[in-house]
Amino acid sequence: METINRELEQRVSRQQDSITALHSEMQGLYSVNLDKALETILGTVQRFSGASILSIWEAHPESKDLRMVANRGWEEGASRPTVVSVENSIEGWVARNNTTFSVKMLGQYENLRKMDRGVNIMTFPVTAGRKIWGVLNLADMPFSKYNLYTEKLITMILALAAPALERAVEYEAVVTQAEVHPVTGLPGFAQFFSLLNETLLRARQNKETLSVLILELTNFDTLSETFGRKNTLQLISQLAGQMVILSRNKANLFHYKNENQIALLYRNLDYDGASLFSLEALNGINANVWSLNEKSVNLEVMVGYASLSEEQVEAEGLLQIAENILEMQKV
Repeated sequence: METINRELEQRVSRQQDSITALHSEMQGLYSVNLDKALETILGTVQRFSGASILSIWEAHPESKDLRMVANRGWEEGASRPTVVSVENSIEGWVARNNTTFSVKMLGQYENLRKMDRGVNIMTFPVTAGRKIWGVLNLADMPFSKYNLYTEKLITMILALAAPALERAVEYEAVVTQAEVHPVTGLPGFAQFFSLLNETLLRARQNKETLSVLILELTNFDTLSETFGRKNTLQLISQLAGQMVILSRNKANLFHYKNENQIALLYRNLDYDGASLFSLEALNGINANVWSLNEKSVNLEVMVGYASLSEEQVEAEGLLQIAENILEMQKV
């Protein structure tokens, strides 16, 4: 009782700090790197639940199993299965029913007792957008943290993570199916166009905003003649990195049709937001110090952008508007 009372007192005293900490942790989810997003989820859940052993499992409907894709607290070489059946495991039951499992339920349901392996204290469905993607399992945690408050808190964390996880999953699928540029590490135009079409469809269905931006380094050829093509491409990579920071990891980055062009697919950004982002990007580029071979260089960058609207809802049309804005700046 002393332990539980102390936990309740601490819960009240740190409530404001917890909200601030949760907001800070959630910022790490806005990454197109799926592994990083999963690690952020594990770290956030561990911080607020005190769990010492926890894992995330991805569902594979075609093979009717779940596979462990991220964990914390697992000892190397431990005899723990990394693949479990959808039909005969508590993880599978949670995924199939989109329902949270708590170990106290073993006293109520015989079917769950038959599936119990002694490694599930709390198990939660994990969604990517509105689709069940997998489950989160807590295998060990302090007794004082095993309560409805913690359960609701983890449910809230996973709900906040769902949109970012959906984005990371989609981007991972696109990148793994394609080759990235050997110098910049960016996927190419074909992957950008494919993801743009998919994202446009979802944005229209959900009545969301969406913008595309094209950044062009217009003095690319001049810099390449002086410093070499590979060195200049590394500048493109640095430029892409600055856009990642400026967008707070919320934009997907690709090469556009040419090597000196970067395309940004930015969800939940309307026309006014795209215009402001363009100005901030140009100001940031001009304020930054760029160098090649220890020599200062100037980047001449132009930005074209377009946003989803009632009049313009097709990928080709959006890109044409952004390209037209670029061409107008060259006249």
